[in-house]
Amino acid sequence: MDPTKAPCGCLTTVYRDYDFLQRWVNYYSVQFDRQHLYIISQGNDPQHREIARGCNVIGIPRDGSLYRHERRMGNILSNFCAGLLRYYNWMIVGTVDEIVVLDPEQGESVESYLHRYETGAPGMEGGVPETLTPFGIELLPQAPVAAGDRHADEPVIQHQHKFRIDPVLSKPCLVRKQVKSFEAASEPSLEAGFMDPHLYLLHLRYCDEALFMARLKARESEPRAADDEIEFKKITEMLQVPSQGKVLEGDADLNVLRKDAENRGVFCLPTRFSGLY
Repeated sequence: MDPTKAPCGCLTTVYRDYDFLQRWVNYYSVQFDRQHLYIISQGNDPQHREIARGCNVIGIPRDGSLYRHERRMGNILSNFCAGLLRYYNWMIVGTVDEIVVLDPEQGESVESYLHRYETGAPGMEGGVPETLTPFGIELLPQAPVAAGDRHADEPVIQHQHKFRIDPVLSKPCLVRKQVKSFEAASEPSLEAGFMDPHLYLLHLRYCDEALFMARLKARESEPRAADDEIEFKKITEMLQVPSQGKVLEGDADLNVLRKDAENRGVFCLPTRFSGLY
């Protein structure tokens, strides 16, 4: 790593989503000091600044028409990230409802783990990869928890949380060079990245009913909110159907699943990930 730069920073964008922002800050402020967390607040929301005290909060206007919204946000994230890379060796860029985690068997700190790339990627010919692609998994809702019944500091991921995989969920969101665009941080780039064997991108939008419903209420005036509600209903209905050859008991073998990312089953997240979010 370049000793004149900080090891790693984190960048996200948020519109309302106060519960998700609180958990994003809680998670990454343990991984990195708050001074290395950057939050683009759509609408320059004062509540974002309150939640993220000590972080770098940048307010921008919010266009209610959402005209070319994904492209606008993608360009902002790409250009802002490029500027930050003049001061950071690596940047993590993602939505406020997802986090990059290191397999607990490999340690607790993503920052410390990145030092393994100082001379190149283990098991990969060539120099240090310019982008890393964590293996993306989508956590599914557990039994409903009423809003307010769980404290903001209490982990959502407890015991054997169910999840599914989808190839599009794995994306190069840990970068050390400028990428062309981050499509609202949900489609960071079409540029391929090196898939690290121990890093995971946890997609959390549907992981908890109370969190999801709070998000939905905050966005109920937007047309895409209806699509999210439909998707959440499909997921909950799917989980009510008895298993048909799906692995629903015991810790999933994530290394096997990484090699077969087309597998559409439902699995149990290994218990060693409990408490990370």
